[in-house]
Amino acid sequence: MKKKSITQYLGYILFAIAAFMLIGMFNNTAKLARTSKYYEKEVYPKYQSYDQNNDYLDGYVTAGSGFYDKDPIYTYKQNDPAASDLEFSLNIYRARFTRTTYSLYFFKKQSTSDGFIIEIKDLKYKGTDIMDLNRPYDSQEIPANLFRVYLRFDPAVLPHVKESDTSGAYAYTLSPMYPAIVDKSLLQIDKDGTLAELIEIRIVHVPLDYEKKPIEDSKQTLFVTNSDGNKFYGDAPIYAHDLSLTKDKYEFSETEVKGTTPTEEEITALNLSYNKLNLSPYNGGVVLSTVIITVIVIIAAYFMFFNKLVVAKIQEKRAEKRLAAKQADSMQPRQHQEAIFEDIDEDSEVLDVDFDDSEESKK
Repeated sequence: MKKKSITQYLGYILFAIAAFMLIGMFNNTAKLARTSKYYEKEVYPKYQSYDQNNDYLDGYVTAGSGFYDKDPIYTYKQNDPAASDLEFSLNIYRARFTRTTYSLYFFKKQSTSDGFIIEIKDLKYKGTDIMDLNRPYDSQEIPANLFRVYLRFDPAVLPHVKESDTSGAYAYTLSPMYPAIVDKSLLQIDKDGTLAELIEIRIVHVPLDYEKKPIEDSKQTLFVTNSDGNKFYGDAPIYAHDLSLTKDKYEFSETEVKGTTPTEEEITALNLSYNKLNLSPYNGGVVLSTVIITVIVIIAAYFMFFNKLVVAKIQEKRAEKRLAAKQADSMQPRQHQEAIFEDIDEDSEVLDVDFDDSEESKK
């Protein structure tokens, strides 16, 4: 057999690494899709009753693999249409989430992070209910009104937060379906664990043009709650200056929750909402996608590295069979036809031929 070169072995190694990464990426993507499937099937149907109970928020936090304190650490309710065009309920809950990552795509690694949830619901604008509780899950319809929420932190400048219209602000589109989760991934500002304090929440109305595109120049601040008493946006918005979200307000101490997740006794004592996230009913997609990509990788490996060897082996076998057939044919005994001589009977008639000695015969 021909000895393989170093280049060929290097090719095998690189292909194996690429195959491992490809299978891992598909596997991770399928795992992430399980959460979306869980939300679609088990959480979103509860949204229709979001104005009656907290079942939707409970499921939403469960889908994020977390739990929260049902007693808000901050609350504000604006239900006076004369005071502002926007009516709403604002609640902030302390929460803890377990983040799952995978080393080398397959080795699970979990970490916990305390933080808080900003819930804004019971929305009405100019007297019209804009909660849209009966909207289809996959609706792409652009709402008639667009609202944004701006969060301002102290220290004012966070290196990983994009600048908006205020220093150190973080903006997101207001949707009651998706309460904002603010944890250490956003709050941490340096490696030693220093956390930024949220010092302001601002709600802004952004009008839309006839094509339902936002008109940024005409946006209007409707509500501001902060902890520093500043009024950066004139006197038109409603202001509240009682926001206080220091670290001790939203972190769970070890005396409250000893482990990563709460026990039944801790759930009852602290009035927590916690349900263990179970994604096993949605593992079918993970298995199917992993099997498909593995089969594709095996087929690719076959044609790249083994097809020539297999074809050569088949041709060698065929040649051996042909040679064996020829050898077998050459070994077969040959048949010979022998001449047969018969004795002439003495009584048989003998013809005498007379040759004339003539000139013609001489010729």
